[in-house]
Amino acid sequence: NVTVSADGTTLTGIVPALPPGELPGLRSLVLEDANAFGLSSLIAGLTYVNDVGENDLQVVSLRKFQRESLVPATVRMRDGFPSHLGGRIPVAGETPLAQARSFARDFRQLLRVSDPDQELFPKRVEPGPLSLVTLSQTHQGIPIFGAEVAVHLADGEALNALGFLLPTEELAARLPNVTPTLTAERAEEIVRAARAPFPSVKLFRESTLAIYEKCVLVEGTQMNPKLAWR
Repeated sequence: NVTVSADGTTLTGIVPALPPGELPGLRSLVLEDANAFGLSSLIAGLTYVNDVGENDLQVVSLRKFQRESLVPATVRMRDGFPSHLGGRIPVAGETPLAQARSFARDFRQLLRVSDPDQELFPKRVEPGPLSLVTLSQTHQGIPIFGAEVAVHLADGEALNALGFLLPTEELAARLPNVTPTLTAERAEEIVRAARAPFPSVKLFRESTLAIYEKCVLVEGTQMNPKLAWR
């Protein structure tokens, strides 16, 4: 319930708490007038603040992103990760890859990655007036299936970053040992047995070790990383 002041300039009411994993910051409001038809939108009309002060490193990094953007920044969170960052952030580097790496280093706490230079590797680099660099995540040198962030750049600025990465510290705690208990040959034998009714299906490349984490692909899934042969 919202009460409007007599002069119509102030709204007073109770707003819902932030969902788990959402960071404080600006939110837009959509209001419905009970005495008339239609909806009204207040862009950035509400600000959630941290109750105990902004000493969380991810929040501090978010504030840096918002402060350094040359235009109003946009942020969309998913399970504690900024799955979409929009703005115009000046970045250092002579090439798109160097600029994307600079961006990842500057905002590593926001991305929840401890050492971007060691954990993120270029999957795709498309230079041009609007460059695209996709960085894939690894853990102890093993690629994480689907975990990547794509950075668009132009004129020495990062324009947006989209994707999903796993938090380094939690990943290390949940998967400290990356030595497989199943060999690639045994994994291939299991696959061949499972596809026996379909003899025309063939393996088309050498099996490689990867990390499969369902929460990369499915929102709201609890983190439980597994080693897998791919």
